[in-house]
Amino acid sequence: MTHRIILAAIATALGGVLLAGCPGDIDPAGSGNPMVAFFFGDDAGTRRPLPAASFSEAFSAGRTVLSHYFHVASADADDGIIRSEPQFTDRSGGLLGRSGNRRVAMLKITHVGGQLMAVASVAVQRKGVMINRERRAYQDNYDSVPNQTPADMDAATTSEQNEMWETQSYDHALENQILDDLIETLGGAGDTETP
Repeated sequence: MTHRIILAAIATALGGVLLAGCPGDIDPAGSGNPMVAFFFGDDAGTRRPLPAASFSEAFSAGRTVLSHYFHVASADADDGIIRSEPQFTDRSGGLLGRSGNRRVAMLKITHVGGQLMAVASVAVQRKGVMINRERRAYQDNYDSVPNQTPADMDAATTSEQNEMWETQSYDHALENQILDDLIETLGGAGDTETP
């Protein structure tokens, strides 16, 4: 009996999704690739078409250009994604040590409709105190029923593992500068698609 109810609920949900379809404004840049919008978000990233070059040339140039602004943490040629290490920004009048602000960059080289595109995203992030508090709230055990494993309660963690970061905005000026340098390195001109 319960299996029938579950199957009926799944069928109803699937039917609703099929009837509703996908929203028409998934990709605000109009690049035709909805995964670009899902991957980078609605306000994230600046997109530009790249001049005639091979994917491997554009990816190599992208890694070099991004390394002029950030330390490169990873570069995956299969996905076309180059990620930076966090770059902590100084706050005047702040305490010594790490500030509560950082920038994280990502550069993606991809084909969209037969055109080689670059998408640069520089997220400006702040330590998320409220997220950290909310995350800890579920860990409080107010009854006698153990709701955590010993590993959950006693596992050793580093301060980096306990940090939570919230994206506050995107540095579109730096994104444009990175893309300008990439296009100049590849020897061509491109048009700004978004910020």
